[in-house]
Amino acid sequence: MDRTVTVANICLTLIVSTAAGWLAAREAAPVATVAPEPSVDSVELARLRQIDAALAGVDTRTSAAPAWQAEQLPPVDAPAREPRLRALADDGNAYAAKELSELLKRCRFYQPRTQRELDVVASQLAVVQAQIAEARVEAIENALDTELPAAVIDEVDMAEVIIADELKREHECAGVDTRMAAREWFDWYERAAGLGHPDAQTTYWQEMLRTHTAITAAELVRRKQLARTFLSSALGRGDAEALDAWSKVHRRGLFGEPDPTLAHAYLLAYVRSAAVGLAERMLLGAAADRAGQALSPAQRRLAEQLGKEIHQRCCRG
Repeated sequence: MDRTVTVANICLTLIVSTAAGWLAAREAAPVATVAPEPSVDSVELARLRQIDAALAGVDTRTSAAPAWQAEQLPPVDAPAREPRLRALADDGNAYAAKELSELLKRCRFYQPRTQRELDVVASQLAVVQAQIAEARVEAIENALDTELPAAVIDEVDMAEVIIADELKREHECAGVDTRMAAREWFDWYERAAGLGHPDAQTTYWQEMLRTHTAITAAELVRRKQLARTFLSSALGRGDAEALDAWSKVHRRGLFGEPDPTLAHAYLLAYVRSAAVGLAERMLLGAAADRAGQALSPAQRRLAEQLGKEIHQRCCRG
């Protein structure tokens, strides 16, 4: 009995001493910790916020798009469309101003054709349409698929589009002063943006770049200031397309030095916006991932933080 108790005591002592040694070794060993997430550079974040505020200049929704006025516009095939659009635009219709600008832009290189030339164009269109019909009949007679080969479809469709476009331009540009159209189309585009047309505001900067070679330095500065104002207005209105525009503007450095971090932040905000459909969001997301590879890890963290803030400011206000 005494021997059994002694053995039990020895075993218990060994267990206790072993456990004590394990605990001591565990306490002495360095504790494994999970590395914290890298922090965003607060100084650089503040600098970028300051630049963004100075350029975009919008903290909350500050403007509204004009009421939809398309129902007032004359139909595309209406006679004397240009003077009717001009009258509506003079009355402050933003959509009429945009339509007028696009009409004048299309007609600025218009060369009137004689009736004989128009008859030739119309006959060319008829020939192309006849070729399409004949090819389909032949396919059916030969028990082939009624769908024409893609290459044939592309060729005849392109010819039909080009010829039809010529006839359309002849119709809508008749009576338009081409010299006046060349001078005025951009002015009306600017007027449409100033009246609040959403698309004109977010694309004015692109049209400005296409026409800047024939203007003075002072006029270019004025247009750049307007472009910034229009983009700020669109952003303040909550227009998601302004996010895409600001991303491209920052990437080009239109209003200052190119800033890839801000450009990426706006692109990420645009990807988050509800205006982007699922398929487009996937494509944009992949494009954003590729663009982000050109940035450093620190820049990517800054862009992600700013992108969330910009999206919140623009599209959830």
